[in-house]
Amino acid sequence: MEVGNFAEVKAALDLYLAQYDATDKLWAYFSSVTLAVIGFTIASEKASKSFVEASIVAAGYLVFCFGNFQALILSQKLVRFAELAREVSNNHKVTMDALTPFAPQRVAWFYWLVAAAVALSVLVITWRRRQHSTPITAH
Repeated sequence: MEVGNFAEVKAALDLYLAQYDATDKLWAYFSSVTLAVIGFTIASEKASKSFVEASIVAAGYLVFCFGNFQALILSQKLVRFAELAREVSNNHKVTMDALTPFAPQRVAWFYWLVAAAVALSVLVITWRRRQHSTPITAH
């Protein structure tokens, strides 16, 4: 492969890697906030006895998820950049078959299933704690 050809392949890979890094950061934000919400809900028994507070936590989490998801979907140019990098590499007889990011639909399903499970868990944990803290009266 000639030096000029190598520069084209490197430029295509650099574009892909820059987008991959940006996407990875968005997933890191999502993971951190998700773990914080779960940790707060499980660790703070007093905080998760109020449905009002639990609803605020769940709603706030879903608002964060909506904003984060909008950025994540924009970063799904990763699929196109992977295609571009493979195309440029194949034109120069370099195989880049390993560049296969997940399809945006799969990412969306996973993302919203996790978000829904976390928000629902906040409410279920609160409901369960309220059930166990209510004194039983004798009839």
